[in-house]
Amino acid sequence: MNALVDHLLAVAWPDGVPQRLDGLIDRPLCTRHLADFKLGLVFPFDGSLRPVRLALSCQGERSAWRRGVAERWPAPALDDFFDHVPADTRLMVDSDGSDRAVVYLDDLQQVDHRLQAPAGLELMCWTLELPDGTDGFLTRHREPPHDRVPPGQQAHVQALLDAGAEGLWALRWRGDQPCAVLWVSESRWRANAATTCQIADQLGSHPGFRAALGCLAEQGHEGYPDVIELRADGGIEVTLGILTTPGAQP
Repeated sequence: MNALVDHLLAVAWPDGVPQRLDGLIDRPLCTRHLADFKLGLVFPFDGSLRPVRLALSCQGERSAWRRGVAERWPAPALDDFFDHVPADTRLMVDSDGSDRAVVYLDDLQQVDHRLQAPAGLELMCWTLELPDGTDGFLTRHREPPHDRVPPGQQAHVQALLDAGAEGLWALRWRGDQPCAVLWVSESRWRANAATTCQIADQLGSHPGFRAALGCLAEQGHEGYPDVIELRADGGIEVTLGILTTPGAQP
């Protein structure tokens, strides 16, 4: 029943899922929410040796998710962090399995809250870096935010646009400066997974991402780049999204 999730984890981590992450992943629940962005695999596309990361949301297990995150990345700031938003806010943790993680208050455009972005910008996420407790945030943009793109990534943003990138954009902020620009492909709703994969090819590749696409195709599903993040330090990271086909193998 959970074979596909296990196969995806195996191609992401051929030597085994990092211990800190392994026990956090509820395989049956991730299988049920396969297309709902519960489990994301984040691959470096820039040729670096940075490890693959897991992005795991709280869907279907909010209390257990919070306990699991607090046990693996204990921090006094966590409880206050979660108190900033309503109880139905989407939560997510992003980590490579080390003692470092980023916890998200996600999709803030969908809930009422008192957190604020720079004047005139729409807040999408608030983040907490662990273990140091540094705050950050992401803003949401319907058009490419050319005037705020980190200088080193302007050419990559243009390459995405030249290749036909459509969807949403975001900026990741550290203090009062953007430190990354993100393209959110929205391929789940645009039904253009193949095109989005071709666009990502303009920026690089990762063998684990390719293997994940093949694993999904074998079971009748389709993988695609859900988010491409272009970092000011030159890093390029791609999060796997999944389009499921009714009747295909879970």
